[in-house]
Amino acid sequence: MMETKHAWIIGWCLIIGGCAIGSGAASSDDDGMNNVNLSNDGPLDVAVSAEETKLLYEEDLGTYLGISDEELAKLQKQGNLPTITIDGTKYYPKASIDKWIEDNVGKSF
Repeated sequence: MMETKHAWIIGWCLIIGGCAIGSGAASSDDDGMNNVNLSNDGPLDVAVSAEETKLLYEEDLGTYLGISDEELAKLQKQGNLPTITIDGTKYYPKASIDKWIEDNVGKSF
C-alpha cells in the first residue's frame, strides 16, 4: 500500500514538473539561438553569430585549425598562409584557409 502511494506522489511530481518546464520552454526568449523568419515575402532572415565570421584574428587561427601556438608559428613562417591586412591588423579569411588546407594536404612543414 505504501509503495503505491509513493508511485502516485512521484507520478504527480513528474506531471507537474513537466508542465512547468514545458510552459517555461514554450514562452522563453532564448537570445543564444539564431532566429529564423521563414516567409515567401523576401529573403531568408537569419541572425548571424560571431562564430560565423569570415575573417579570423591571428590569435583565433590556431584554435580554428586545432593546432598549438608553436605549430601555428611554424606554419606562419613557412606555409604562406593567406592573409588580409586592414590598418595594420592581420586577418585570416576562413574560406581561403580552408582552401589552403586542401591544397597542402600531404605536405610537411
